[in-house]
Amino acid sequence: MSWYQVLLTFHILATMLWIGGAIAGTAIGMVLRKQGNTGAMGAFCVAFATVAGPLFGGSAMLVLITGIWMVALSGGYDFDAAFVSVGFVGWFVSLVLGATVVGRSWFKIGLQLREPD
Repeated sequence: MSWYQVLLTFHILATMLWIGGAIAGTAIGMVLRKQGNTGAMGAFCVAFATVAGPLFGGSAMLVLITGIWMVALSGGYDFDAAFVSVGFVGWFVSLVLGATVVGRSWFKIGLQLREPD
């Protein structure tokens, strides 16, 4: 197995964790919202925001590092390739939105929902 294949494996696994975790968290949140249990929804939002930051941030960094490494190792791709540029922009936008808007919002909403009326 070559270094490129090892990096590609970790790149794909980290992407699955990052994207799959976000989808799973959203799906669980939607189910809890439909149930109408604000206490459970609040607890979930706080727990998810607490876990998601380090988990998604770590997997996002792994995606970036392995992606850069794979481009550097490959003889056919350059950093000015369109898909590499789109990947950098998507990675940056996702990281900024996740770290600021989404993470803080989920945490604040969770704390508000957990407070007794």
